[in-house]
Amino acid sequence: MIAISAHHEPFAYSPLAPAIAQGGVPIFAWHGTADPVSHLSEARAMRDAMAEAGATFELHLFEGQHGIFGMGPAYEQLKSRAKEVLALRRKEQPAG
Repeated sequence: MIAISAHHEPFAYSPLAPAIAQGGVPIFAWHGTADPVSHLSEARAMRDAMAEAGATFELHLFEGQHGIFGMGPAYEQLKSRAKEVLALRRKEQPAG
């Protein structure tokens, strides 16, 4: 898992949506509803670009500002989702 931000240009990830979709890497994004650094509109634009490109993308919103680490429920949700995804990936691995 990689922490990315829905920053504005020139640091936006939305232009990478086609490559991300082609690579098949699922994206799980958490974004603060009151984030003054990466505005919520930028996260929604990234979500829309990823959906248009066919990428697997989940946008989870939490009450708060910038950064989720150490911020209670949002951080716990991130850890839980990461464990689910890793468990599924392990099951998909061929025996051998």
